[in-house]
Amino acid sequence: MNCHPEISPLALLLIYVWPITDMLLSMLRRKKSGRPIGKPVWLHFHHMVMRVLEIKFFTRARWNLTNPLAKIIIFLMATVPMVLAIEFKMQTGAAFIAFCRFVAIFVVTYSWALWRAGQPVHRKS
Repeated sequence: MNCHPEISPLALLLIYVWPITDMLLSMLRRKKSGRPIGKPVWLHFHHMVMRVLEIKFFTRARWNLTNPLAKIIIFLMATVPMVLAIEFKMQTGAAFIAFCRFVAIFVVTYSWALWRAGQPVHRKS
């Protein structure tokens, strides 16, 4: 940013919207539950996507398939704000609106996945 002050700081932040939001939400959850912030948990976005895939399409025994699929899904979701960050690199207002929207999308998607992951599996043998 020192070399190119014309680049919007929010556009740079937009590149990392998914991992930053996941980390902050994880820290907030730990703080709220009284657990140490640095303690690992299994409620990151990646785990929620894996759990939904296990419930909806596969079984828990197929983690060797749900893990890479979850990574692909998250990669596609995280790529969109990165592309928009390049598009809005000199437009702070547009980058701010995009950042807020992607944080909202993350929170809604995560909340839905958390709700869905907590549901019992209804699967025919």
